[in-house]
Amino acid sequence: MYLSESKKTPPFMLVILVLAGLLFGLLFSRIFFFPYIITDSAMEPNLKPKETIIISKMGSPERNKIIACEHPTQNDTVFLRRVIGIPGDTIEIRNKRIFVNRRKLSFSWKIKQTDARSLPVLFTFRDTMPLIKLSKDEYFIIGDNLDYSMDSRTYGVIKKNLLIGT
Repeated sequence: MYLSESKKTPPFMLVILVLAGLLFGLLFSRIFFFPYIITDSAMEPNLKPKETIIISKMGSPERNKIIACEHPTQNDTVFLRRVIGIPGDTIEIRNKRIFVNRRKLSFSWKIKQTDARSLPVLFTFRDTMPLIKLSKDEYFIIGDNLDYSMDSRTYGVIKKNLLIGT
């Protein structure tokens, strides 16, 4: 054998390597990411029904991030909302104005708010909610479509164990 001759990889080994790479990539992506098809209008105007997004299971829930979480009352249901309150924060809603740590929330993202009515606290916490303090592992989430989103104003705070990804 001469030094200029090189050993070639047999074709069946190339096929095995390609298949192993594809399998590894598929497993990796399913463990750390998953596709999600938006099913409701709660995140309009930023995310619309029937759009598909990729959820990262590695992200941590941070203020103003969109998260996917298990529905607190419906088994096997996942939904998207935005985190506005993290453990230790206080949240209060007065006449449709949201206060986080006693400061009025200024939205750095687009919101949708079209209902001019301010519903009473006896009916819903959508527009008025007394001050609450988030405990360890509790998050307060809202939809971007403020008047038509079922979120922490409806279900209460979300525990960390219900969070899936960002």
